[in-house]
Amino acid sequence: MFHEYKEALISQLSSISCRVSLTTDIWTNIKSQSYLVVTCHWIDETWKMQKRILSLDVLDSSHSGYTIALYVLNVAKVFGIQNKIMSITLDNASANNSALRYLKDSLKPILDGELFHVRCACHVINLCVKCAFDDALGTVIEKFKVCGKLLRERRYGRDWKQLCISSGVTFKKFPQPIETRWNSLYHLLSTLLRFKDLVTPFYNNIAAEALLLTESDWDVLTQCVSLLEIFKEATEKFSGIHYPTAPMFLPLIFNMFFKIIEFRENPHLHFFVSSMEDKFFKYWETIPLVHGLAALLDPSQGQVSFDIFFDYYAKFLGKNVDDQKKSIMHSLQELFDLYANEQSTPSKQPEPEERSTQQGKMGALGFYQNFKRQKFKGLSVTRLNSNEIQLYLSQYFETPENFDVLEYWKVNSQLYPILATIARDILPVQASSVASESAFSMCGRIIGDQRTNLNADTLGMLTCLQDWFAAEKKESDCWSN
Repeated sequence: MFHEYKEALISQLSSISCRVSLTTDIWTNIKSQSYLVVTCHWIDETWKMQKRILSLDVLDSSHSGYTIALYVLNVAKVFGIQNKIMSITLDNASANNSALRYLKDSLKPILDGELFHVRCACHVINLCVKCAFDDALGTVIEKFKVCGKLLRERRYGRDWKQLCISSGVTFKKFPQPIETRWNSLYHLLSTLLRFKDLVTPFYNNIAAEALLLTESDWDVLTQCVSLLEIFKEATEKFSGIHYPTAPMFLPLIFNMFFKIIEFRENPHLHFFVSSMEDKFFKYWETIPLVHGLAALLDPSQGQVSFDIFFDYYAKFLGKNVDDQKKSIMHSLQELFDLYANEQSTPSKQPEPEERSTQQGKMGALGFYQNFKRQKFKGLSVTRLNSNEIQLYLSQYFETPENFDVLEYWKVNSQLYPILATIARDILPVQASSVASESAFSMCGRIIGDQRTNLNADTLGMLTCLQDWFAAEKKESDCWSN
């Protein structure tokens, strides 16, 4: 069965006309065996996002960049996509950076590989927040971590549960933070905050004197949770694997840096915010090209929101960012020229007009709309004797509720045939490597407590099959609906 499904997937991927985007990650099991997974995203001919695990195998040798590159290259060749890879999303480990250099040399991706390497946005957020915790709030946060740990212990957990019941409060077991995931710590802190009135006397009655929680500690926690809420939301949105995440990059970054500005002078969090800001701009002072292009190819953002973002980003950085804007626009034109040469049919030129639909929001993109309307208000739109790019960007689009960017391009692919082809290749780019990480969660469920001796090849096949079955069911459900 596995080989039949694999051959069908090979046939499908080797024959598609669009480009694909990959994610990859490494997982080590309880026996210290390392596995590398490769997942693939693309947009099919019906403009539906597709995602498949292509391979999950043991890494027999070191985790060097060369080893990772050889593994990914072999998977790409097996599935016939070695000449169709738009990008690869992975975390910022040095071996991954090295692997991408090898792969760029081997695969010769489009635009000289400028779109090829995508850093996992969730990993960057994790680094920003975790370093800020360690640098600025170590002592205070440690108190709350100890608090959560004590209330999880059996000797205190029963009394805590009884206190909740007797107080008419729904009992909540406090989550255990995972060292590598800042949002797990956020989950603990926000949960503790909700139980502040009960937690304080209960915990202070059992804690060591040096770890007693004060009102000042709770003030810091309240401000910290308020600040980090937007980072949690960004992490969750970037973690999506069945919808385009690349177009969300600019508005989510927009929201995060506005929150940083808001808390810059906060007396409780000044050093915390300063540490976070330093890390933030270490990675994102220059906006990744692929995310800038994805924003332009999302009509709910387009040129107006693009300009708004960079206007505010320049103020935030205190430096000129015109070169970044020009670089992204130049790359869009480069892509357009490249794709136009591959298409012989001339594009039908649409009449530029304001397409106003019911006002609504699409998650974080809703934050853009007021800025966007204010900037566009009063601008006249005239017919342009130019190409698809100028015609597309000249049109104002009011974001409808439940806006679907893929549905937009499906409907408008005849009006903008070249841009639609570009969008089909850019929009599947993953902002995070969560798609690969989720494969390891699947591995854990397959292994369980009773299958610790499962053969590595069998584990890989079962993981792939489970993913392929899920995709098949998802497609079947879509057709049924």
